[in-house]
Amino acid sequence: MMDRKKMLPISFLALLCIAVVGSYVFMDNHHIRALNAREDVYRCEQIFAQLHNLQQKPKLASDHEKLSSETTSLIERAAINGQIAPSSIERISPQPAKRIYDTPYKDKSINVTLLGITLRQLVQMAKSLSASKNDLIMKSIQLSPPNDKDTGDKWNVELVLSYLIYDVEQK
Repeated sequence: MMDRKKMLPISFLALLCIAVVGSYVFMDNHHIRALNAREDVYRCEQIFAQLHNLQQKPKLASDHEKLSSETTSLIERAAINGQIAPSSIERISPQPAKRIYDTPYKDKSINVTLLGITLRQLVQMAKSLSASKNDLIMKSIQLSPPNDKDTGDKWNVELVLSYLIYDVEQK
């Protein structure tokens, strides 16, 4: 049987080995997350470039104000294409159309609130909206972390979408 003097260095060595293995596992998990984040950033940059190219094309104006149900279904379809669960769509709120200065155009905005989605899902939804022929454009995107302690890669998102309406003012 080993005496206490021999057990102390062996115990210390065993604890040191456990700490090294634990550190390796911890660092490996973070390394994998960093690689995934780098891939996400690269993909987001590619999609952003595609969106930027699409925004350079001339915008078309609708000759009428779309029905609320029509825009809601367009947004919901884009969310599904972005793999966003219907339960993550908290609110789709159309705003009144506003005339753009002294032009025959009106700007119709729709506020959309999405809860607990990833940036990848948001980008896929944006790509789906821009690729379709629905004339909806993203005017603004606001990200905020969810209220939960462990949010991971989930975000709450406030979007403002809009489209132009050609409406000659009757005098």
